[in-house]
Amino acid sequence: MMDQAKQFVSRFAAVCNITTPNWSIVDKAGEDFLSINVGYINEIYTNALSLVRNEMGANNKYSEHVFLKKVTPKSWLKSHEIQLLQRILSESLTVGKATLDSDFHKKFIPFLGGEERRIYSEANHVVFGRRGAGKSSLVLYACHQAKRENRPFAWIALQQYSRRDDLLVIPQVLFEIVDAISEYAEADAIGSNGLKILLMSLKGRENSLLNEKSIKNYQYLHEIFCHSFVGLGIFICFWMTFTCYTQQYNLIFCQQSTRSHGETAFT
Repeated sequence: MMDQAKQFVSRFAAVCNITTPNWSIVDKAGEDFLSINVGYINEIYTNALSLVRNEMGANNKYSEHVFLKKVTPKSWLKSHEIQLLQRILSESLTVGKATLDSDFHKKFIPFLGGEERRIYSEANHVVFGRRGAGKSSLVLYACHQAKRENRPFAWIALQQYSRRDDLLVIPQVLFEIVDAISEYAEADAIGSNGLKILLMSLKGRENSLLNEKSIKNYQYLHEIFCHSFVGLGIFICFWMTFTCYTQQYNLIFCQQSTRSHGETAFT
């Protein structure tokens, strides 16, 4: 039975991504129960315990005979809770577009100044700060708010355009925006597939991207975004990877496209 207890605790520690906690077998009403010591009983522990119980099932005696026991550690700095905190902080440094489909947003801690309330307001925002300050986490929060309310939004990560100084960046970024919002009902009304074809046709025409015909196409796109997508949110990360030359053109379109009844956030 000790082997089963060790197996259960080892799996619990692996799910929580912590070192193996102290544990013991205690007698309750003549039955053996597995007691796992933690500094503080929190959602991470309870979810992990539930997951391991379901995994082990009838193959492990302690699946139905296990509980968490709160034991104050001698030093919090050496506790398993600090390990959990370190993991969360490390994950927060890698928040990006790929995090959108994860459950990381559930770990969001409100800002002292309530910035999460303002980032979701219908206005243009600029978010800046040192690495790890929470810029991308703020954008992630806003995107999940939009998903919850079924509002159209696009999260555009600009690392791939780093130091690009050619105007082809303009249709490429616009294509990403159109592609991101094509799943919404409003996209059928504006013919999002047709817009993608229009933007793709600009590939290889850098020298004519600012001629009169191309400018009319951008104006047409601007009118479509403004009148078809109420509450459109465009979240653009790593704006400064653009050169000053290309920044100005993309900035004008994104700001104007959401000025009537939407929002844009730049980080």
